Amino acid sequence: MATRTWVGGYDNNSVYQSDNWSPAGPVQAGDTLQMFSGTANMAGGNLSGDTLHVGTQTSFASNTPPAVVNLSDGASLTAVAGTTAFAQQNFVFNASGIDTLNLTIDNNFYATTSTTVNIASDSLLNGVVTVEGHNGNLTMNGAGLSAFDNSGASSVGYNCVATIDANVLGIGSFAVDGDSGLSFLKFVGPGESVTLAGHDSLGIGMPHAFLGQVDIASGSESFVIGLAGITNADSYSYANDLLTLFDGNRPIDVLRLNDSGTLQVRENSSGVFVGSSTSTLPSDTVALPMHSGIALGAV
Repeated sequence: MATRTWVGGYDNNSVYQSDNWSPAGPVQAGDTLQMFSGTANMAGGNLSGDTLHVGTQTSFASNTPPAVVNLSDGASLTAVAGTTAFAQQNFVFNASGIDTLNLTIDNNFYATTSTTVNIASDSLLNGVVTVEGHNGNLTMNGAGLSAFDNSGASSVGYNCVATIDANVLGIGSFAVDGDSGLSFLKFVGPGESVTLAGHDSLGIGMPHAFLGQVDIASGSESFVIGLAGITNADSYSYANDLLTLFDGNRPIDVLRLNDSGTLQVRENSSGVFVGSSTSTLPSDTVALPMHSGIALGAV
């Protein structure tokens, strides 16, 4: 077992080229792998099951180059993106084909970093994401007919933010801690659940395409759920863990929502906002009344 640091420069920056590591040699199970910056290409394989630690450890360096990892051909990687240094740096993971990425983002108090995951068109990325540390952030982009298969327990830690601009499939969960935010901008399948701990937010960019379940943790003091683009609702109902929005007597959207508290539902020109009785919703919103008519048809 050895501690190997990425240097790159040989054989198209393949992670399986021994000379791309220092000390040189093939990656062995149990090695500690470090990548401070540069580009690494991982075509297939799993780096002997080792974790790749991505991020500079040099403080006060100006214009720190990004660290870029390209996955393809069925690659399977466990990675930790973060730095112990006082630094600014971008981390990028690109996936093409059917790959797996189990990613932990772990910022320290002194670092300013951004982490981006890009899924190529017609590709599927399996795995889970854990966003934690100080101001941890993640942006996931999915091009064309691509998707993120979240078949485990993903999470967004305290004071962190994640934006998932990719279709989400699988049977899994997203736990959102306090003072944090999670946004889904595309389709989310019915096998996904989101748990809000309180003092947090969930943005849903395509409400009609969000089929997941939202659970409000017991004792949560406040939360905000934004349903973008729904501007024609004039009432709502909440029963049997279903929040239904109406235009007249016509249901126009349904959210699977499990909450034991008292809801407030309000609307403005950008969409509908749902919160607890103590949530602070946008000041320009208007409260929607409970629906009192007969529902005509389904959404």
